[in-house]
Amino acid sequence: MGSERKTITGMDELDRDLETFFEMSDSEQQLASMKRAVDDTELSLTALSDVIPTRIMKLVTALTEPASFAILLEECEESGKAQLTRAHDLAQEHFAQLRSHPAMVKWVKQQIKRRRREKLRLNTIDGLGYIPGYSGSPPKLLSAIRVAFRDIDGKLLLDSVFDWDDLLFVTKELADIAADEFSAAEKLNEAKMLDLSEEYRRKVGGHIRELTKHLERLRKLAPQYGIEID
Repeated sequence: MGSERKTITGMDELDRDLETFFEMSDSEQQLASMKRAVDDTELSLTALSDVIPTRIMKLVTALTEPASFAILLEECEESGKAQLTRAHDLAQEHFAQLRSHPAMVKWVKQQIKRRRREKLRLNTIDGLGYIPGYSGSPPKLLSAIRVAFRDIDGKLLLDSVFDWDDLLFVTKELADIAADEFSAAEKLNEAKMLDLSEEYRRKVGGHIRELTKHLERLRKLAPQYGIEID
């Protein structure tokens, strides 16, 4: 009988991909070849996958995308978090630009078109509503705000209760993701590969202005509740 295979994260497919990724990264020759491939923006997806297997490219993309990595880390067994973080650090150090490689961008667009052909709909948030409230009894009241997210058809996607800490945690994390995405897309923008119409830029700019305004209100209001900002 063979020895039982040792797990890393508790997720078999992810463990296999991580083992392959570590083996390739630990080889100076393979690591150099992979980095050259990522830097060569002329390579096709086929040529790129000849150097970096498709499943490893998907892994690297997940590791370097903040939201995806956060989910992987949350689902990972405690004993495997250090190894998963090591993989994340390797991916960030050597392959952070893989997501913006023209071949990968083209592949992502193809996947989106394929999903549309299969009539798969994404759960896109189009509306948000809330009902303010409190839980507990004076003087131990705690904010309990019910927040509902709906799609373009009005279908309920998420209905949850938040306190102040929850609201600001989610806001902070989403703002962090937005900043990371802006940073990761710089080369794509320089190469004029992004679809940024004047109307789209105006809408995004408006959101940033509104967010800045709301954060300034919070900064002014927080001290009266004994909440230190600076």
